[in-house]
Amino acid sequence: MIRSAYVTALFVSILTLKVSAQNPLPEVLSIREFEAADEASSLVYINYLKQVAMIEERSFNGVHTMIARGERGKRVNKFINLWGFDFLAARNYYFPGEDEESYPQYTAHVLAHQRDIVAPKLPEGKIITSPAYGDFIILGYEKLLNPQFGEVVGVRYFEIESSKQAEFEAHVINEVHPMYQKYIDGYWVYIGKSDRGSMKGKYVLLSVFDTYNRRQEYYPKPDKPAETLTKAAEPLTETFNKTAVFLGDQDIPYTDYIIMR
Repeated sequence: MIRSAYVTALFVSILTLKVSAQNPLPEVLSIREFEAADEASSLVYINYLKQVAMIEERSFNGVHTMIARGERGKRVNKFINLWGFDFLAARNYYFPGEDEESYPQYTAHVLAHQRDIVAPKLPEGKIITSPAYGDFIILGYEKLLNPQFGEVVGVRYFEIESSKQAEFEAHVINEVHPMYQKYIDGYWVYIGKSDRGSMKGKYVLLSVFDTYNRRQEYYPKPDKPAETLTKAAEPLTETFNKTAVFLGDQDIPYTDYIIMR
């Protein structure tokens, strides 16, 4: 059984991180989608997750999990769980493998506080959790200079031909990440590769905005960058073109998620 399914069965544990420009980007992000049948169910369920969060925040080191709601793109008004592990070592400490037998540290922490949690009573089928998930390791994390997370994150999944992956990853580490950090204020692009789960071997592109207002400034309308962003991104034209060659003509839908406080 994969980790996310096990955690959901145990009591769908999640930590809610208060996000600002001062929150560092974690080295590993575990991503899983879920949705609610109606607004009332989503509020009850999210309040429950926040209850769990307050308890777990005191128990886990180097783990920060976020609840985010789709605001633009493919999954509007649907949700995502983002487990952020400060470093790969933290992920491996709590979840050494992909089966529930290898979770002794995590399970011990959960069981110690299980009695303090009041589970919500939701009719069957009100919360739908996707069976697909991936643990994405940010490429070249050790070379990033003060990498930051933010209030809005755009998520795109894609694939790269196996024969081109090494070249693509070098391009990301040496060109994509440094260029975004250097030229565009409050807007960063990070690319990670999944080493676990049903998305193993696939990539994720994270478009991170330090604040909601920053996203609105750069993209007042979906898919239409403002002139200020277009001008700021001019030095990245060659990098964009090179990345596009790797991506080819694959369809890459996106969702902009607002991190819920």
